[in-house]
Amino acid sequence: HLSESVTMRHWLSLLTVVTTVLMLLLFVGVSVRLLSYIGHTLLIFALGGLFASIGTFARTAIVGLGVLGIALFLRSKRKLAFLLTSAVVGAALLAVTSDKWAARIGTIEDYETEGSARVRILVWRWTLDYVAQHPFGGGFRVWLKSHIVLTSNNPNVLQTEQNGRAFHNIFFAVLGEHGYPGLFLYLLLIVVLFLSLQRVIRLTAGRKTHEWAHDLAKALQITIAVLLSCGNFIDISFEPLVWYLFTMVVCLREYVRRVIVAPMVDKSAVAMGR
Repeated sequence: HLSESVTMRHWLSLLTVVTTVLMLLLFVGVSVRLLSYIGHTLLIFALGGLFASIGTFARTAIVGLGVLGIALFLRSKRKLAFLLTSAVVGAALLAVTSDKWAARIGTIEDYETEGSARVRILVWRWTLDYVAQHPFGGGFRVWLKSHIVLTSNNPNVLQTEQNGRAFHNIFFAVLGEHGYPGLFLYLLLIVVLFLSLQRVIRLTAGRKTHEWAHDLAKALQITIAVLLSCGNFIDISFEPLVWYLFTMVVCLREYVRRVIVAPMVDKSAVAMGR
């Protein structure tokens, strides 16, 4: 089960990356106007990523795309047009998918009896029991210590024990590895990043020369939201992409601080000096 768990983790991590970067590809593709062929190329990549996410049979992608769709709808200025376009695209995707795909995605509603969902829930319960005894966590790769017992509704099938099952969740992974202090710091970091992006959106609103920063802040908010939603089903808490996105937020915030906030503070200081 160990090799199977690691392989599945790598596969779902790649899928999460594909789903997450869709928003950034859309942002860059729409924003690049001088070199239109680059923008069109990025939009094609985004469309390819959409079909790739659908074609993997992974429910993680469906959840991420659902969050992406809701976020884009809330941000859209033409909500009716967005709904009509989404309906057409959704119908086209359903037309090319198979019955096996529909059956696989349909197991989202049956999480209590579906195999992989049951394993995840049992691992999360084990994590809570573990940190109850080790509040500071067990360090990296503590999931190798996990032990769960799978029971069956079939009386002819004995219960099975499994060891070393991955967390399959960002927050339970951080909790198990670094305990309650680590989870608190991780959640605090996410909150600070979202607040920083919201401040960038507010400061750049109505500024034509900084429209790109305004749109990028919105795109990053949606991208991180999609990343976290996918992260509920796969441990990517320390994947490079996560921290690249966090770094982009910090860079954008500091750029806006130097270009917009700092001159405003200097002017206020000069005015008070007079």
